[in-house]
Amino acid sequence: MKTITMHSTKIMHVKRIRITLLPLLAILILASVNAREKTVASEKEIVVLTLKKYKDALQSLTTEGTFELFAED
Repeated sequence: MKTITMHSTKIMHVKRIRITLLPLLAILILASVNAREKTVASEKEIVVLTLKKYKDALQSLTTEGTFELFAED
């Protein structure tokens, strides 16, 4: 009788650990995925801002002074 009680107690402990551990594990995985998505989003924002700066710089370029670069002295 004693072995049955000890066995059922062990089973209860394992079930309790599973019930506690699985949601905790799921929360950790979701938090990790969420952090990764935020990193990717911020990297995309950085790329977009950099490309916008290049576009603005290219649009403000003129041909002023180019002739002097190729003229003979």
